[in-house]
Amino acid sequence: MAEHRGALDIGWRYDVDFGREGAPVTSTFPGIPTPRRTTDDEDRIRSAVLRHVREAAENRRPLPGELELAATLGCSRQQLRHSLLELERSGILRRRQGAATTVDPVALRMSVRMEEQFEHAELLTRMGYTATVEVLSRSVGAIPVEVQALLESDPASLCLFTVKRWLADGVPAMVADDRLLLPPGMTQEPGGSVFSAAADVWGEPVIWEIATPGAAIVDERMSGLLALPLGSAVMTLEQIGVSASGRRLFHTVEYHRPGMVNHSLVRTVRPPWCTS
Repeated sequence: MAEHRGALDIGWRYDVDFGREGAPVTSTFPGIPTPRRTTDDEDRIRSAVLRHVREAAENRRPLPGELELAATLGCSRQQLRHSLLELERSGILRRRQGAATTVDPVALRMSVRMEEQFEHAELLTRMGYTATVEVLSRSVGAIPVEVQALLESDPASLCLFTVKRWLADGVPAMVADDRLLLPPGMTQEPGGSVFSAAADVWGEPVIWEIATPGAAIVDERMSGLLALPLGSAVMTLEQIGVSASGRRLFHTVEYHRPGMVNHSLVRTVRPPWCTS
């Protein structure tokens, strides 16, 4: 196990098992670290730094100098350096004495991984946004025909329909249409997230998801929910939640507003890497 620097010098740590041909390859790419328990002031500084990091990456420019950035954020250089150090350890920032601090856009993309599951509000917070969640509607009804096969459910089954919207700094970032399968005879509406609700009504947790990315053109309803022009293209993420026993408990489709969060996927290149 060792730290390697590839041709891109992207700064993150990865571990590779160079076993016999066909042996599994395990790679670990850290993204933005999960925040430790912090004060409100530290959280404010960290979120503000992340906003500057996103802006710098979008505009392809370095971060302002520490003195300027500390003055802008209204914090001490020591407080600022603590946040910068966290991002440097993640490979997102490159800092060299006497040179401008730059953002690695590839490492920044790696901070949101499609193979990692996060509640979306937590993900937005990790990216430096102020996140809020709205429950727009909840109702119990017959499970849609197109979802019955996906959840392997009986046609007479009922499900809980929930529409939620996540906002980042007050701007609609994502809308989710959830369909939680309900046990026979249950008609009340469980509360909480789809994960906690599934565990409450079925007595077992969702331990993994089947997630399929796609794209959609927003209709009139979704145009209003995401505050986008009618006909805009958005990324979709269709997910099926599976319990510890293998039961399929929920189906959800997420609609993601472009430009808020970039999702990336790490794909391992199978050995042998060369034929010589």
